[in-house]
Amino acid sequence: MDRIFNLENPFWNFLGKLWDVVWLTLLWYLSLVPALVVFFVAGSTEAIISVLQSGSVPAYVMLSFLILALTFPVGPSTTAFFYVSQKIVQDEEGYVTKQYFHSFKMNFKQGSVIWLLMLGIGLLLGFNFYFYTHIEAAYGKPLLLVIFFCLWIYLMIMQYIFPVLSKFDNTIRRNITFAILLSIQKLGWTLLMIAIFILVFVAGLYVSALFIIFAPGIIFTLDSLIIVHIFKPIIEEQMGKDEAGKEGSGPEDWIEYNKSVVPPMAPEGAPVSKEELIPEQMDKIVEARKEELENAEAAGAAEASGATEAAEATGVAESAKEDQQ
Repeated sequence: MDRIFNLENPFWNFLGKLWDVVWLTLLWYLSLVPALVVFFVAGSTEAIISVLQSGSVPAYVMLSFLILALTFPVGPSTTAFFYVSQKIVQDEEGYVTKQYFHSFKMNFKQGSVIWLLMLGIGLLLGFNFYFYTHIEAAYGKPLLLVIFFCLWIYLMIMQYIFPVLSKFDNTIRRNITFAILLSIQKLGWTLLMIAIFILVFVAGLYVSALFIIFAPGIIFTLDSLIIVHIFKPIIEEQMGKDEAGKEGSGPEDWIEYNKSVVPPMAPEGAPVSKEELIPEQMDKIVEARKEELENAEAAGAAEASGATEAAEATGVAESAKEDQQ
């Protein structure tokens, strides 16, 4: 009976993680509040459909700018979700709300810019796709194939851009470039993440609307299981090169892993931690580092003492040899 009510029981551990994901989903929806308010005030999907069917480019441009202006928090919110969900799948979660807003604040600028950029590209591709599916011109089908290919590449990149931002510290250009490289290098995993995205929404349409409501939590958490698997060797390789002071030329080499826990007394040039550490963790890290330095000093002193004794022994032996001669 004690085992059933033990908080370390796998069942309660699973329920705890499930609640964390549900709570993260609710926090993520907070970023959509401005857009949802305008969405319902404007008449829901009917207003958007009427704009698309009107064929008016100025109306579509105004709608696009309105969407961009109201949804910019989605970028840092998605980044924060991936930041925490990767911890959850690795059993490293702590105070979920605190970690979420820590990442939200830390990545607000880059997350907003990347979201607005990617959403703008997505709206442009979506408009062209809608336009060329409703014309009968001969050039429509070839252009439609090109746009469909661009949409597919766009969807591949979107699987990685916010996980990359949540884990690595770099410029916007480099983060996007790295996301592109990963989407191609890890094509199998990329296709699996796209399949998860599609299946969740299909389940929402044909099984239960709950899949649509909790789609962010389901998709981002399942993706995090894959992302952790992809990032682990890259992070280990990068941290190994940081410790060795080496530089490389591969795509993983110029991606600076800058969000790992690094002791405060780390040597110059080591990546700086952006993780939140509670005081107890900081104390343990400092103590471990001090102990490491003390052991190194003791080993150095012992080696120096041994070298001195060896030199003295050699001197005595040479003196005895000279006396014999």
